[in-house]
Amino acid sequence: MLSLKRRVVIIEVQMQMNKSKISLTLLLTLLTLLTLCFPGSASSALSRLGSATSDPRRLSTGKHREIGGALPVGNSGPFGAGSVLARTLDDVIEDINDALEDFNDAIEDLEEGSIEEASLLLEEGYSLLEREQYGRAKPYFQQSLSIGREIGNRGLEGASLIGLGLVYAGQGQYEQGKSYLQQSLKIGREIGNRDLEGLSLFGFGGVYLEQGQYERAKSYLQQSLKIGREIGNRDLEGLSLFGFGGVYLEQGQYERAKSYLQQSLKIGREIGNRDLEGLSLFGFGGVYLEQGQYERAKSYLQQSLKIGREIGNRDLEGLSLLGFGAVYLELEQYERAKSYIQQSLSIAREIGARSLEGNSLLGFGDVYLELEQYERAKSYIQQSLSIAREIGARSLEGNSLLGFGDVYLELEQYERAKSYLQQSLKIGREMGDRELEGDSLLGFGKVYLELEQYERAKSYLQQSSKIGWEIGDLDLAGNSLLGFGNVYLELEQYERAKSYFQQSLQIAREINNLELETMAQEGLQRSNQRLF
Repeated sequence: MLSLKRRVVIIEVQMQMNKSKISLTLLLTLLTLLTLCFPGSASSALSRLGSATSDPRRLSTGKHREIGGALPVGNSGPFGAGSVLARTLDDVIEDINDALEDFNDAIEDLEEGSIEEASLLLEEGYSLLEREQYGRAKPYFQQSLSIGREIGNRGLEGASLIGLGLVYAGQGQYEQGKSYLQQSLKIGREIGNRDLEGLSLFGFGGVYLEQGQYERAKSYLQQSLKIGREIGNRDLEGLSLFGFGGVYLEQGQYERAKSYLQQSLKIGREIGNRDLEGLSLFGFGGVYLEQGQYERAKSYLQQSLKIGREIGNRDLEGLSLLGFGAVYLELEQYERAKSYIQQSLSIAREIGARSLEGNSLLGFGDVYLELEQYERAKSYIQQSLSIAREIGARSLEGNSLLGFGDVYLELEQYERAKSYLQQSLKIGREMGDRELEGDSLLGFGKVYLELEQYERAKSYLQQSSKIGWEIGDLDLAGNSLLGFGNVYLELEQYERAKSYFQQSLQIAREINNLELETMAQEGLQRSNQRLF
C-alpha cells in the first residue's frame, strides 16, 4: 500500500497586536522617576521629552524659569517643581506622546523584523518537512518558536508548534508529536485563531492515520473539515477531504475513498491549489491500482506526474513514478516496473524522502520476488524494513514483513515464513489495515497448503477471502479462491476445485491480473486431467 503524503500548508502568521500599550499616565510616572533618580540613564528614544524634563536638577535651581515664567522659590528638591510641570503640562504631554509613538514604532519595527525572520524560518522548516528531512527541519521550527514566544506572537508560536509536531510524528515519535500539536491546538482556541485550530486538528488526523488508528483519525479530520467549511478556508477543507480519502483507501473502502477524493480534487481545481489537485489524482491512481483497473490507474497517475513536474513538487513526482512501477509490476512488465521504481528511488534520495525511499525499495523487492531472484529480493526488503522501523512507518514495516514471508514461502522455509507473516498480521490488525491483514492470512493459507495441513489452510483462506470481499479487494479475493482450488485439488475433490478455479479465473480476467489468470487456468487443467 502506497503511503499518501499530505503536503503541509504553510500557515500565514497574523501578527497578534495584543501587547498591552503603556498608558500615558503610567509612562509619565515612570519617566519622571527615571529622570529624577537616574538622570543619565534615559534612553535616546526618550530624550525628546526636552530640556524641561531631561535634567530635573534645573527645576530646583531656577535656571529654566524662561520656560514657564517666574517660579516660586522655596520649594526646593525635585518634587517641588509642581508649578512648572503644571504650567508646561500640555507641552510635556505632547512630547511624551511623540516619544510614545517613537517607542511603539520601535517595538513594531522590532516585531516586524522578527516576524519576517520567523516567517523565513517557518518556510524553510516546512520545505524540509515536506521532503521528510525531519532532523534538518527541527532547528528551524525551534528558532521560530523561540522568536514567537519572545515577542509574544501566539500565532507564530502555534505555527511553529505544528511544525515540531509533524517533525516528531514523521520520525515515528508519535506521542511527542501529539504533545506539540496539542499545544498548538490550545493556542488556536485561546486566541480564537480558527485556521490554527483547524490545521492542528488536521495534524492530529494525519498522525492517527500514520498510526493506523483510523477511527480517531476520522474524528479529528471531521473536526478540521467542519472548521474549514465554517470559516471558508477551502485549503483546509480540501486537505481534510483528502485525508478522509487516504483513510478509506487504507481501510480498503474504495468507493468511499473515491467519493472524498473527488471532493478534494474539485476544491483543488476551483481554488488553484495544484498540490492538492495532484495529490487527489494520485489518490485516485492508488484506488484504481488496488481495484485492478490498471489503465484507469495509469491515466490518473499520468496527470499527477505531470502536475508534480510542472509545479516542482518532487515528492508528488516520485510518488507518481512509484505508482507506475506498481502498475507495471502487476502487468508483469518487470523491466518497465524497475525503470519507474528506480526513478522514484532516485528522487526520494535526492530530496531525503525516507518513506518514499522505503516504499521504492520494497517495490524492487516485489519485482525481484516475481523474477525469483530471492537474495536480491531479501536485500531490498531488508532495506525497506530498516527505514520503516527507523521512521516509525508501521504500514511500510508490515508490508516489508509480509514481503519476507512471501520470500521464505517461495524458498520453502516455512517456519521462517510463518514468523514473518505473524508479525505482519499483528501489525495489520493493530492498525486496522484490512488489506495487510488479509494478505497475511492468505500467506498463512499458502504455507499450510504446502505443509499439507489442509483444514488449517482452509481456515486462513476463508478469513482472507472474507476480507477481500468486504473491502472490495478483488485481487485478494481471487487469490483466496485460487488457494481453495489448490486445497480441494490436493484433497482430490476435483469438482469443487474446478468451481473455485473458475471463480478465480473470472476475477483475474475482470481485474486484468495476468499472473492470477495463468495460475487459475493451470488449476483448471490439472483438475480436468485428474477427472478424466
